[in-house]
Amino acid sequence: MQKSSNEIEIIRYAYKIAEAGFQAAVNTIQSGVTEREIAAEIDSAMRRAGAEGTGIDTIVASGPNTRPILARSTFRRIEENDSVLLTIAPRYEGYHAAIGRMVMVGNPGKEIRRALDVAIQAQEACAAALRPGIEGREVEAIGKKIVNEAGLGQYFLYSGVHSVCVFEFEPPIFGPSSPAVLKKDIIISIYILMFNTSWGGLRVENGYLITENGFEPFHQTPYHIQK
Repeated sequence: MQKSSNEIEIIRYAYKIAEAGFQAAVNTIQSGVTEREIAAEIDSAMRRAGAEGTGIDTIVASGPNTRPILARSTFRRIEENDSVLLTIAPRYEGYHAAIGRMVMVGNPGKEIRRALDVAIQAQEACAAALRPGIEGREVEAIGKKIVNEAGLGQYFLYSGVHSVCVFEFEPPIFGPSSPAVLKKDIIISIYILMFNTSWGGLRVENGYLITENGFEPFHQTPYHIQK
């Protein structure tokens, strides 16, 4: 689980590639553009930045297409007052990164905005708990508690804390049954998710390096993106 300094630098650059893909998406998203056109811009930007491929197919899902956990990008055109779910996971020199965000086009509605605010609160609370010596499931439980207290727990469908390395989603998976402890130089993804809701679904995903006394975020992608 613990990464060498060289592995850390490779993964750090993989997150730079993911950021390039994310920015390409934000630049492209607007009413009338298809999900696949946006995905093409993401993948093109990441390839130019050095990606050799992706850990999972790039996810661009809009409106009702956000409902499944792993959505397939389609020819659906972005509409006014849509939400657009992005999940970007480039592979670089055999290692991965992963960023998940929602982009708001116009005003998708109060329910989605409230759910996103809850997910952001859960993400930040989980991150604040990161340190060597804590069990990963304790971190995950913090996020789940916030989502549950907001009345959205039924949509948090599986573990939201996992390792990221030579697979985008790899063991250890820090779910309720895992006693695995965080250690210095472990790289994890905190993944706050809500799916199969009446309004669709969302994912807020960040990557972190566990340091000697806490954590280092791998990117500073904004949480609120309005188009």
